[in-house]
Amino acid sequence: ATSKYGTQLLEFKLLGGKASVNNDKAASLLMLFPNPVRQKVTIPLGISAYSDASIMSIDGKLVASYAIDDLAEELVVDVSTFAAGKYVVVLRGSSMTALGQLIVR
Repeated sequence: ATSKYGTQLLEFKLLGGKASVNNDKAASLLMLFPNPVRQKVTIPLGISAYSDASIMSIDGKLVASYAIDDLAEELVVDVSTFAAGKYVVVLRGSSMTALGQLIVR
């Protein structure tokens, strides 16, 4: 699937500690911008029930985690200290999970 910004949307699943990509489903995908990123990435939350966010390396290691305020409409993350590469962003709530790919340059 392609976003309104012209970027490809990917869904990730963690299988046995490894991240895998699935392009078949678009229901639980995150929009991240800018992507690729060097400094700060913005994750729009909209009206959601997300309570926390995690960023994991492509091999499934936790890199960062954040609590999400109930009234937050977006999450801005400084990735300037992250190593260049691909990451998986996971938003979790009591009834939903959303995933996305983040590329840090």
